[in-house]
This record gives sequence, structure tokens and C-alpha cells, in this order.
Amino acid sequence: MIAFITFVGAYEWVRYHDAHDDLTRHINRLAASQSIILAEPVAAKDKERLGLLLATVISDRDLIGISVFDENGDVLDSFGTLTSPTKDLNKRISINFADDQGFRKVGELLMVMTISRIVNETRTRLLYDGILALALLISGIFAAVFAHQRIVVQPLSKLLAAIKDTRGGAREVVDWSANDEIGTLISNYNEMQGRLSNHEADL
Repeated sequence: MIAFITFVGAYEWVRYHDAHDDLTRHINRLAASQSIILAEPVAAKDKERLGLLLATVISDRDLIGISVFDENGDVLDSFGTLTSPTKDLNKRISINFADDQGFRKVGELLMVMTISRIVNETRTRLLYDGILALALLISGIFAAVFAHQRIVVQPLSKLLAAIKDTRGGAREVVDWSANDEIGTLISNYNEMQGRLSNHEADL
């Protein structure tokens, strides 16, 4: 059981970190592509076009906030929330624009992605793993009780019943065959009963 819990814990830890790394790569790719797409409307300070472009990006299932700043750090447009109590992913990237004046920084893009989806997925998997572990534990207990009943209790009950019958004068053998300690004990008892019966017959 400890090995199972250790294995599941290690597996879920690796899976969580893989999902976190995938989300980090996703926010980096998304920020890089959006900084190129937003360059022209930011340079022109076209807030209407900027708003339409941001509205399409905010539909990403993990993105909870996006904000665009001009070269002076003033907010041009913003969607969602940029602060969160959880350890969310933040990505700030420069927005650069090339025109006849050359290549210049025209603003900055800030994106915030939540990790709540991967945290919730990990919790759900851990819950299912816990239920599976509990089911395995209960199955193991039932199997142990059944095996104990079958291997220990049942033959010893037969042996005790035969011993009680012997006190009443009957020479009863116990019908049990197993290649274990209890089987050997019953076999020795049966041999003793046979010797006693032979001895009584000789008398």
C-alpha cells in the first residue's frame, strides 16, 4: 500500500509539473504572437481595433487577464483580472513596431494565466487515486480475512470438533489435506487416531 501511495504521489507530481510547464510554454507562445499582432494598433493607439483583438484572445480557457500599455506605461486596454491570490503565471513582453522610423518599442503586453485548471485536475485525479487505494485496501482486508478463515479457522474448527468427539469415545479422522503447518498437524492427529484405534482393537 505504501509503495502504491508513493508511486501515485510521484506520478501525480510529475504530471502536475508537466502540465505547469505546458501552460508556461503556452503563455510564452501566446504572448509572443499577440505582441506581433497588436503592434500596429498599439503604435496607432487604435483602441477600437485593440479592444477587438484583445476580446478574441481572452477566450483562451486559462487566460484570466490581459492588458496593453503604451510606451509611457499607461493602460490602453485591459480585460479580466491581473491579480490573483493563487500562484498564476504572468508574462510581460515588449510590443515592438517597425515603420519608416525604424524598429521601436511602442508598448507592453501583460498576460495572466490561471493554474486553477491543472490544480483542479490534479486534485480530481488524487481523489480517484485515493478511492482506488481505499478499494484496494478493503479488498486486501477481505481477502486476508477470507484466506485466514479458509486456511486457519476452518481446519482448526474441524480438528477441535474431532478432539471433542474423541472424548466421547469416537475415533474420528479429520478430512483435510494441505501442504502447510496446519495440514501437517491434522495429518499427525489422524495418524495418532489410527494408532489408537489399532491399539484398542488389539486389546
